Amino acid sequence: MNEWNDMQADIDRERDVNADLRALRQMTRPPAKKSRVGRARQKQGADSEKQARRALERMGFVHINRVKTYYSRNGRYAIKAEADFRAIESGTGRYVLAEVKDITVGTLPFSRIQKHQRGNLNTVHEAGGVALLIITHDKETAVLRWPVEGFEPRTSIKWADALKMRGE
Repeated sequence: MNEWNDMQADIDRERDVNADLRALRQMTRPPAKKSRVGRARQKQGADSEKQARRALERMGFVHINRVKTYYSRNGRYAIKAEADFRAIESGTGRYVLAEVKDITVGTLPFSRIQKHQRGNLNTVHEAGGVALLIITHDKETAVLRWPVEGFEPRTSIKWADALKMRGE
């Protein structure tokens, strides 16, 4: 019986070593190259974030920081970012959380704002901070206070409406 247990232990150790080797190969594999479309989307996202940062600076917010998003090797999010930017409202010291969305087709569906992002914006708003939804389209920016009235599941914000709301 001991011989059987020893054989089983050897098999288990070999499985563990093989699993470790597979994990090591996965970690040392070079990251996949992005497609041309992927690179274009990444550039568009970076441009939108630059526009958003400039909008936050124009509004007088200070200590504006981009929230880092962490990725795992397979390209999926390892740690979800709370939003795109954190800042401090000058004069009051209130915490500011801003989520940036770029629209190319003229509307922003509610479903584009992920559940954890909505939750974080709601938490900041309820705690007395400043929660913002920043929508970019072409070279224009609309900064809206969260929660946006009438923006709920199965609805969208049209770009023209976002431009009207940003003046409020």
